[in-house]
Amino acid sequence: MNHETHTKFILPKNLFLNNRINQKSTSIGDIRVNTTNKLNFADVKKKIGEDLKTALNVQEFSITFAKQEENVWKVNVKFKEMKGSMEWSTIALFSIDATTSEVIEFAKGRYWLS
Repeated sequence: MNHETHTKFILPKNLFLNNRINQKSTSIGDIRVNTTNKLNFADVKKKIGEDLKTALNVQEFSITFAKQEENVWKVNVKFKEMKGSMEWSTIALFSIDATTSEVIEFAKGRYWLS
């Protein structure tokens, strides 16, 4: 029998892995943890691109509105998606936590007012 040992790391809720943010971080063992900074616009754009590709197979999109309010980025995007054999222009809104990079809200057909 081959037994493997797995180590589980539990981090405090106010810390998160520094996998998308190139900013100040602290080391905990082999893990780099961001302790002070928020996502910048480039990080938000990259996150949205990854999520649109994963969820809807969307390769190209444009950001039509972006605003950071406290710890939340509010972003409107425009992209094309296939509906049957037709290509349609679609809008959507994102709310992204600026400290954890988690998507709080995503809604197609809706947008933030500027």
